Amino acid sequence: MNMPPSIDDAGLVSSKIEQRLMALRQEYETGQAQLRALEQRTRELKDTLQRISGAIAVLEELAADGKLGAV
Repeated sequence: MNMPPSIDDAGLVSSKIEQRLMALRQEYETGQAQLRALEQRTRELKDTLQRISGAIAVLEELAADGKLGAV
């Protein structure tokens, strides 16, 4: 037979819920910070790739015009 929880049990359950809630909120904040860092890194990598792509296009154009030997 299950007995109804006592006041002490209810307090213990409530305390455990609060502890878990605090831990989950901290994990959420940590995850959000990691996501922001990854998004920043993604933007930086896209900028780098765009610069590299531009350099490739210039060198290909120079090579096609026969001017690459002068570089």
